[in-house]
Amino acid sequence: MPRCLNRVQVFRTFPTCPGSRCLIGRSWPARVCPFDPAYWAFVDLCRQCAGNRWLPRIELAADLEGGGSVVFLEFVAPVGHPVVKQFAEQWRARDGDAEFNEVRRAAQRIDAQYRKSTPWWGRCDLDDEHIFRAADRPVLLDVFCMAGADLYNAILEDVAAVHRRIPRERMRYALEIPYIARENSAAEILALRKAWARAPG
Repeated sequence: MPRCLNRVQVFRTFPTCPGSRCLIGRSWPARVCPFDPAYWAFVDLCRQCAGNRWLPRIELAADLEGGGSVVFLEFVAPVGHPVVKQFAEQWRARDGDAEFNEVRRAAQRIDAQYRKSTPWWGRCDLDDEHIFRAADRPVLLDVFCMAGADLYNAILEDVAAVHRRIPRERMRYALEIPYIARENSAAEILALRKAWARAPG
């Protein structure tokens, strides 16, 4: 697969799961996102701690045209929150677990690196809200995030200033992420699109 594809190529190449942005290829689900710099931090974490049982295995990660990404990773499923049943004991004992502490140290390093280099960086959370099930073990997923509300407020205020910090070609589809539809009203989405349209180019 080339290093940089566009989303149309990805969806034509791999069959989709109905109603989601999950693709299935070689039995490895893929996460396709139009814009999420924080997900590359999670990819870095999985690569730095390859083989750690607290993280899913990653088969492939690639940039998409316009600043998106596609990541093929081990299948994971939701668990009850707070963590219950077979994973509860493992979660309670995590502070004494060498592999969990390896993940914690690597996550703290990566968080510090991205905080310096990524505008509107958010935070790292290693709490039970990020626990999922992979095969017969708990794994952490999506433990980094952007300061999304601050970024989108900045777009409303001065989209050109945003693009001076994050070039437009690296966030071309930033208004298409599920967060926008989930957290904003129709009027707020319209205001964001009008603000975005004011940017040159």
